[in-house]
Amino acid sequence: DAGRQMMADSLGIQAADLTLGASTTQNFNTLAYACEGIVNAKSEVIVTDQDHEANIGAWERLCKRTGATLRVWQINPDTAELDLNNFEALLKPETALVCMTHSSNIVGTVNPVEQVIELSRKNGTRVAIDGVSYAPHMWPDLPALSPDAYCFSTYKTYGTHMGVMYTNKEFRSELTPQCHYFNQSYEHKILDSAGP
Repeated sequence: DAGRQMMADSLGIQAADLTLGASTTQNFNTLAYACEGIVNAKSEVIVTDQDHEANIGAWERLCKRTGATLRVWQINPDTAELDLNNFEALLKPETALVCMTHSSNIVGTVNPVEQVIELSRKNGTRVAIDGVSYAPHMWPDLPALSPDAYCFSTYKTYGTHMGVMYTNKEFRSELTPQCHYFNQSYEHKILDSAGP
C-alpha cells in the first residue's frame, strides 16, 4: 500500500518493519502480548515513572500475566529527569525489556535513549521506545537510533488518527504473532523474495 510505503520511506526503514494500528496505546498493547514468548517469571521489565500510562500499563499487564518482575526507573524528584546511572543499576542479566519515552511529555526532556539502547544491547535486552512526545518536534532517525521497537502517533504529527510501530526483523522473529498464522508465512515469502 502506497501510504504504508511512504511512511516507511520517510522513516528510512523497510515497509516490512512497519505496523500501522489504531493508536500507539493499541500498538503497545499488541506488542506486549507478542512479548509473552520472551518474558517469563524469571524475567524483569524496566519502565520509567516519567512515561505515559499508555506505555507503562501495557508492560505492567504483561508482568502480571507472565509473573515477571516490573522495575521502575525513577526520576530524580528534584529535576524530574532520568539519571543514566540509576538505569545501569537496574539493568540485570534477567532484564528482558526496557520500555521508555524518547521525550518526556512532562518536562520536555529528550532522554538518553541512544545510551540506553547501547547498554541494553550489550546485556541482550530489548528496547521499546515511546516516541509520541518526540515525533511532533523532531522526526525520529530510526536507522541511527536502532531500537528494537519504536511507536508514535500520526495525529500528533499533523496526520490521521493512527499509530505507527517500527519493529526490527530480529526482534520480530522472537515475538509471538498476534495475527492469523498464515500472515507470518506470507511475510517470510515477501522478505525472501526481496533478498537479504
